[in-house]
Amino acid sequence: MMVQLLQETVATAEVARFISVTAYQKLVNVMRPRERAFFIYDMALMVRYETEARVILTQWGLKVRERIEHIVVRPPPEMNKLGRMGIQTIAAAMSLAGVPFDIVEDVEPFLLERNLRPRFMAA
Repeated sequence: MMVQLLQETVATAEVARFISVTAYQKLVNVMRPRERAFFIYDMALMVRYETEARVILTQWGLKVRERIEHIVVRPPPEMNKLGRMGIQTIAAAMSLAGVPFDIVEDVEPFLLERNLRPRFMAA
């Protein structure tokens, strides 16, 4: 599943619920039993995020960790230290739960290395 912001966006609790409920359910509907998915988040255009969004996504990730192959997050290039610490907190929680989690400056090399090509679906 790839989430890519196409315009400047505040990551709100509503956005987090869309990712963790609506989009995830669409993904699960096309997955085979016991199949694991890559979760790629290109958040370069995120202008800020709400703490509640981080909590929702972290709790959801831990709940569905058996369906996660790898998580990759591209934060905004100009993100402040506090915001980066929040993403690193999620990374630490997921890593402790056995889920590989990378913070990258560009998602393309990761996609190319693993021969992944996202398919676009209506939101």
